[in-house]
Amino acid sequence: GLTSTPFGVSFQEGALYGTLGLWLAGAHARWRGPSDPARWQVEHLTSVLAAYTVVWLFITFLYITVLPQTARVLIPAALGTMAILWARRRFEGRRVPQTPATGPLPGAA
Repeated sequence: GLTSTPFGVSFQEGALYGTLGLWLAGAHARWRGPSDPARWQVEHLTSVLAAYTVVWLFITFLYITVLPQTARVLIPAALGTMAILWARRRFEGRRVPQTPATGPLPGAA
Protein backbone atom coordinates (compact mmCIF):
# COMPACT_ATOMS: atom_id res chain seq x y z
CA GLY A 1 0.00 0.00 0.00
CA LEU A 2 0.87 3.65 0.01
CA THR A 3 3.17 4.31 2.97
CA SER A 4 4.90 7.55 2.01
CA THR A 5 4.56 10.48 -0.34
CA PRO A 6 7.13 11.82 -2.83
CA PHE A 7 7.98 14.55 -0.29
CA GLY A 8 9.22 12.09 2.33
CA VAL A 9 6.22 12.58 4.61
CA SER A 10 4.42 9.50 5.87
CA PHE A 11 0.89 8.90 4.68
CA GLN A 12 -0.41 9.01 8.27
CA GLU A 13 1.26 12.37 8.90
CA GLY A 14 -0.21 13.78 5.69
CA ALA A 15 -3.66 12.49 6.63
CA LEU A 16 -3.34 14.08 10.08
CA TYR A 17 -2.39 17.49 8.69
CA GLY A 18 -5.04 17.22 5.97
CA THR A 19 -7.73 16.50 8.57
CA LEU A 20 -6.53 19.42 10.68
CA GLY A 21 -6.69 21.68 7.61
CA LEU A 22 -10.24 20.58 6.80
CA TRP A 23 -11.30 21.17 10.41
CA LEU A 24 -9.82 24.68 10.34
CA ALA A 25 -11.51 25.43 7.01
CA GLY A 26 -14.85 24.31 8.46
CA ALA A 27 -14.38 26.45 11.56
CA HIS A 28 -13.60 29.51 9.45
CA ALA A 29 -16.57 28.88 7.16
CA ARG A 30 -18.93 29.61 10.06
CA TRP A 31 -17.38 33.03 10.65
CA ARG A 32 -19.44 35.99 9.43
CA GLY A 33 -16.63 38.54 9.24
CA PRO A 34 -16.74 42.08 10.62
CA SER A 35 -20.52 41.93 11.07
CA ASP A 36 -19.80 39.80 14.17
CA PRO A 37 -17.12 41.83 16.04
CA ALA A 38 -16.69 39.43 18.97
CA ARG A 39 -16.06 36.48 16.68
CA TRP A 40 -13.79 38.62 14.53
CA GLN A 41 -11.54 39.34 17.52
CA VAL A 42 -11.42 35.65 18.44
CA GLU A 43 -10.48 34.75 14.85
CA HIS A 44 -7.63 37.26 14.87
CA LEU A 45 -6.30 35.97 18.19
CA THR A 46 -6.47 32.34 17.14
CA SER A 47 -4.88 33.15 13.78
CA VAL A 48 -1.92 34.71 15.58
CA LEU A 49 -1.65 31.67 17.87
CA ALA A 50 -1.76 29.37 14.82
CA ALA A 51 1.00 31.38 13.13
CA TYR A 52 3.20 31.10 16.23
CA THR A 53 2.46 27.37 16.36
CA VAL A 54 3.70 26.93 12.78
CA VAL A 55 6.84 28.96 13.51
CA TRP A 56 7.60 26.86 16.59
CA LEU A 57 6.98 23.69 14.58
CA PHE A 58 9.69 24.76 12.13
CA ILE A 59 12.09 25.86 14.88
CA THR A 60 11.78 22.67 16.90
CA PHE A 61 11.82 20.42 13.85
CA LEU A 62 14.92 22.02 12.34
CA TYR A 63 17.01 22.97 15.36
CA ILE A 64 16.08 20.85 18.39
CA THR A 65 17.75 17.66 17.25
CA VAL A 66 18.11 16.25 20.77
CA LEU A 67 14.45 15.20 20.73
CA PRO A 68 13.13 12.44 18.48
CA GLN A 69 11.37 13.60 15.31
CA THR A 70 7.91 12.70 16.61
CA ALA A 71 8.39 14.80 19.75
CA ARG A 72 9.72 17.73 17.72
CA VAL A 73 6.44 17.79 15.80
CA LEU A 74 3.93 16.79 18.47
CA ILE A 75 5.07 19.04 21.33
CA PRO A 76 4.61 22.42 19.59
CA ALA A 77 1.53 21.14 17.74
CA ALA A 78 -0.11 20.00 20.98
CA LEU A 79 0.80 23.19 22.86
CA GLY A 80 -0.40 25.39 19.99
CA THR A 81 -3.66 23.47 19.66
CA MET A 82 -4.27 23.74 23.41
CA ALA A 83 -3.62 27.51 23.28
CA ILE A 84 -6.06 27.93 20.37
CA LEU A 85 -8.76 25.86 22.09
CA TRP A 86 -8.24 27.79 25.34
CA ALA A 87 -8.58 31.13 23.51
CA ARG A 88 -11.76 29.99 21.76
CA ARG A 89 -13.35 28.83 25.03
CA ARG A 90 -12.21 31.92 26.92
CA PHE A 91 -13.27 34.59 24.43
CA GLU A 92 -15.93 32.94 22.21
CA GLY A 93 -18.98 34.05 24.19
CA ARG A 94 -17.95 37.68 24.69
CA ARG A 95 -20.18 40.30 23.21
CA VAL A 96 -18.78 43.56 21.90
CA PRO A 97 -21.14 46.52 22.37
CA GLN A 98 -22.61 47.69 19.09
CA THR A 99 -21.45 51.27 18.53
CA PRO A 100 -21.23 53.17 15.26
CA ALA A 101 -17.49 52.35 15.11
CA THR A 102 -17.96 48.60 15.61
CA GLY A 103 -21.44 48.11 14.17
CA PRO A 104 -22.19 45.96 11.15
CA LEU A 105 -20.85 47.17 7.85
CA PRO A 106 -23.42 48.39 5.32
CA GLY A 107 -24.63 45.44 3.29
CA ALA A 108 -23.18 42.86 5.71
CA ALA A 109 -25.40 39.89 6.45
